Amino acid sequence: MRAEGGTLLSCSELVPKDPPAPQLSPARVYQARTHFCGADAYVVRDGPCPGTLVIYSPALQRSACSSRSARLGSAEDMHATLLSVLGLALLGVLHAQDSVPVQTDFQQDKLTGRWYSIGLASNSNWFKEKKNLMKMCTTVISVTADGNLEVTSTYPKGDQCEKRNSLYTKTEQPGRYSYTSPRWGSKHDIRVVETNYEEYALVATQISKSTGSSTMVLLYSRTKELSPERLERFTQFSKEQGLTDEEILILPQTDKCMADAA
Repeated sequence: MRAEGGTLLSCSELVPKDPPAPQLSPARVYQARTHFCGADAYVVRDGPCPGTLVIYSPALQRSACSSRSARLGSAEDMHATLLSVLGLALLGVLHAQDSVPVQTDFQQDKLTGRWYSIGLASNSNWFKEKKNLMKMCTTVISVTADGNLEVTSTYPKGDQCEKRNSLYTKTEQPGRYSYTSPRWGSKHDIRVVETNYEEYALVATQISKSTGSSTMVLLYSRTKELSPERLERFTQFSKEQGLTDEEILILPQTDKCMADAA
């Protein structure tokens, strides 16, 4: 990619960013679309980094921006540098995922028992579609014979109560689990970010599937209410993961289906 003056922009002149997803119209896409690491990637003229070149991967929801103004060169130049630039953006994504903490000295047995889902944040399409219908629900966590976690959630759906059972498989890192949805085939990287076991638990999940990836943050409580400080910590952490105010929800309280929890 050629910058002002005709020299090629190097990868060292590109900086991983977490800007809001640009609205990609045909007029803004520069002659190219490629498939990279399971995501469609584009070169765009403007957007979250005004006056600079932006490489954006919609599925990863991450961008790389040049550190100085750039003039787009030929399509050949663009194609020659596109993969290296996208590689840098991907490294930024992986670094962000690796930087998600896990509770120090995690004690799995203390996480078991009944929890209330107090907060939910997500940038998935499913969350956007169902957000206005969501209510507080209950989750019961138990340890299986082989040391994994069985997670049973009971939630209102219409006039009925539904249960969903999930098996979280432990990894080599205490407090980190994996789960694959039998229905959708999506893979979940689940981390217990922080908890004091007796009051609250903050859990972050990175979800990957063939159509892209999404982030989900859950706030659990042993009671139906939490202190403003805990709610603020949930909101702050969710925003640190790139989620917006519209993607963060404190779930409305309800008595429905609470007695039906396991």
